[in-house]
Formats: sequence, structure tokens, C-alpha cells
Amino acid sequence: MVRDMKQYISSCPQCQINKVNPGDKTLAKTIPFQPALFPFHRVHIDIKGPLPQTENGNRYILVSIDAHTKYVMVSPMPNQETKTVINAFMESVITKFGIMELLYSDNGSQFTDQRFVQLGKHYGFKHQYSPVNTPHLNGQAERVNRTLAVMLKTAAEDYSTHWDLHLSKMVFVYNTSPHATTKETPFFLMHGFDPLLPSDLLLRTFSQRRTTYGETDVAMQHIMAMNNAYEQAALQTHRTDDPNDDSAPIPSAPSSQKTITKNDLILIIDPAKKSKFQPTWIGPFRVLESGRSIIKARLLSDPRKITTTHVNKCKLYFTRDSSPILEQESNI
Repeated sequence: MVRDMKQYISSCPQCQINKVNPGDKTLAKTIPFQPALFPFHRVHIDIKGPLPQTENGNRYILVSIDAHTKYVMVSPMPNQETKTVINAFMESVITKFGIMELLYSDNGSQFTDQRFVQLGKHYGFKHQYSPVNTPHLNGQAERVNRTLAVMLKTAAEDYSTHWDLHLSKMVFVYNTSPHATTKETPFFLMHGFDPLLPSDLLLRTFSQRRTTYGETDVAMQHIMAMNNAYEQAALQTHRTDDPNDDSAPIPSAPSSQKTITKNDLILIIDPAKKSKFQPTWIGPFRVLESGRSIIKARLLSDPRKITTTHVNKCKLYFTRDSSPILEQESNI
């Protein structure tokens, strides 16, 4: 009886097209990243904005993060046009740290533009794009964006019209703070020494990693210290349970989520929804083809309408035995 009641409730047509329940979500199968083994093995890049326009005309931030050290590089921008992004990328990344082996970004038009593609070919780095509707795969850059958002919001009252002038200070604080994943500061993992901070001068708490190298074998001592730091960071990274860290395996299909296959009935998020009172989902659709991330389906109420969408925008639809929509389909 209880099972029948649950099935009856879960198959309510109006509830299904209006509600978004935790168990509804479907995710495309993903392949986990291989751990970044050294600085600039892989760099993640993203754009944050639009933000309040500054007196210098800046509204966006190009955010780059090195996957191995978690070191963050930023550049304020007046717009997000391809030429502007390329100039900011050259200024904040390439001319300061050199060329990465792999650049990872979303499918933004700035990054898929032929000018940016040619930039990669010219400098010899590989450029990999995250699949459509999978921003979680660029989680490193997304998390830095959230951190910057908090910093900017905290300082909004003082820096609302000139946040771009203080952006480098905010990022310096981030880079000189121990990272939650590696338990080490991004600055040390990138540069091999701790910076001298104003607080050190005030409290006279000087880092041992600035003063322990002797006059002989300096290079060897430096290498040993860096190798030790990398080993400890890698150890902490593998121990972390942080789902946003790229070293943690990305699940293909969590057990609480449902897999969509051929002939399933599904609902699709309505891209044209304009009012909060409109249904969130449209359908049902009958699945004609189901790939790893792309779904092709036919609308039951109008068989002429066939649509292709991403699996992240779909959820399974449950019917009742006497559903009129199924009777309509059987008569087609």
C-alpha cells in the first residue's frame, strides 16, 4: 500500500513539470582529471563578471589558477572580447610564468575564437574545453571566483568604483594563505620561498624557509625543500574529501541519480520560462537516442517536434497506467 501511494504521488503530472527534487538530477558521465604533477602542468581559466564598472572602465576579471600549486593569477578587463582576453592572458600568465602544458576552460566564445585557438598553436600548449553544461568540471576556477566574490563584496563599500586597483592585494592574500587542499601556501609551491609580510616585520616572526639555506649547495637545498613541499602537498591533496578539487575522482553517475536510456520518458527544462509561475519543465518526451551527454527526444503531444539537448537539462518522467498522454502516443 505504501509503495503504491509513493508511486502514485511521484507520478503526479503537475508536480513533475513544476518541481525540482534532489533525486531528479541527471549528470553526464565525466572523466576525472589526472593529477597535475608540477607547476603549470595544467592551468584553469575563467571569466568573472560583469561587476560594477570602475573609474578605469573595468567590469570583468580574467581568473587563472595553476592546478598543481593552486596559485591564482588575475587581470581586470573592461570587456570580455577575445582580443581583450588574449591581452589579459598574456599579461597575467604567459609573460610572468611562461607556458603551461594544458589550458582548461569552458566553451565561452572568447576561448573558442580562432584567435585564441591560434594563440595556443603558436605557443604550443594544449587547450581542452569542458563539455557544455558542465561548469563543475572547471571547479578550480569556479571556486576561486566564489572566493573573489566574497572578497569583493566585503570590500564593496570602500572599493566599489576602484576594486580593480585593489584586486592584486586580494589575490596576494589568497596566494599567501595555506590552501585547504594542499595545506601549503600557493606562493611557496610556486616560488619556493615564503614572502616577507608586514606582519612578519611587526611580530618579527620570520619564516625559516627564507633563512635556512647556507652559502654552499644552495641550489640543491632549494630543490630538496621544493620536492618535500610538493610531496606533502600531493599527500594532502589525495587525503582531501573536497569535491571541488581536481585530484578527487569525479563520479560518473552517483547512486542517487538516475540514468536516461533509449525509450525513457523525460522532461526537459524550459529555456523560454519567463515567470516564476510557469512550469519549470516541458514534455514529456520519448528518448530516441541517448549518448554520454546528448539526448535526442520526441515530444509525445507533437511527434513532429524532435529536440536535441544535454542530459543535465533532463529528468525522468513517471506515468500512471491510465495516463492519457500514453494513450495519445499509442494512437500515433
